[in-house]
Amino acid sequence: MTFAKVSLLASALALAGCGNLDFEPSAPEDSQAGEAIARGAQDYQPLGSFPQRKQKIKIAVYEFPDLTGQHKPNQDFAQYSKAVSQGADAFVVSALRDVGQGTWFNVLERRFSESILNERRIAIGQTNEARQRAHTVRELERVRAEERVVNAKMRDLRMQAERDYAQFAKTGLPADVPPYEKTLADLDNFHQLQLSKIEKPQPFSAFALGTPIANLVTADYLVTGAIVGYDSDIQTAGAGARFLNVGAFDERRKDVMTVNVRLVRASTGEIVGNETVTQKIVSVRTQGDVLSYTTINRVLEFEAGYATNEPGTFALDAAIRVALSKILQEQQRVGRW
Repeated sequence: MTFAKVSLLASALALAGCGNLDFEPSAPEDSQAGEAIARGAQDYQPLGSFPQRKQKIKIAVYEFPDLTGQHKPNQDFAQYSKAVSQGADAFVVSALRDVGQGTWFNVLERRFSESILNERRIAIGQTNEARQRAHTVRELERVRAEERVVNAKMRDLRMQAERDYAQFAKTGLPADVPPYEKTLADLDNFHQLQLSKIEKPQPFSAFALGTPIANLVTADYLVTGAIVGYDSDIQTAGAGARFLNVGAFDERRKDVMTVNVRLVRASTGEIVGNETVTQKIVSVRTQGDVLSYTTINRVLEFEAGYATNEPGTFALDAAIRVALSKILQEQQRVGRW
């Protein structure tokens, strides 16, 4: 391959890289990418810049579903992976915790509430089991203590009867005193009667001492919403050139994601804030190739290129933050918060 062809390839790749056609660079690659992208939106107030509050608002985040049903676009084969994240509620929670540098909201878990309830059931079960054992021990001890008192009284009565009848053996049994055997039988009957009056062990009741663990915190407001749209290839563009078997091309594609976020008053179900935000996702592919005959029947082929795809999660995070920012600004304007 001659130096001229290498130069032509380099020039073609540079030419392909210049065909921007209204596409913007890829999103920043860091943990704050969503916030960085959101700052480019109109009327966006950074969530961390909201004034700090002295008292936090209790807010719950439920599942934030993907209603698009959209799969990842693929021109070569059927793609069954989803085009957008199925865990958008994680971005909602993260955004809410950033508002006013973390002073606005106590965020309550609701997406995985079944796991919380299951843990509470385990805790309640273990607590009630321990209480039941303690209750059973207390009741048995009470019954035994009362039986000891009755038995002690009956021993005293028997001893008194033995002393009395021992004296009667010397002086003679009075006419109004029953025989010794009859007295012993009466004492046995009286003993059984006293034992029967002892209250039996009471059954255990889980409600006797109230709820063994604290109640779940209820929310003042809910954040709900969904990913309501994902449109692929709303704009495509490309440019290419080939000269003397040296070629290069540049291909770009733009997708759009639409997110709806709503703020709901928990006590009434009233929607007090609603915003729908769209966010674009750009993919860029640049490639060049050289095809050259080294001999009459041998061909040298060389290809090079790269592709850049903006992460859909960054766009989703940015759209959620922009929507929340607008909702919170509205709440401040109307004097609700």
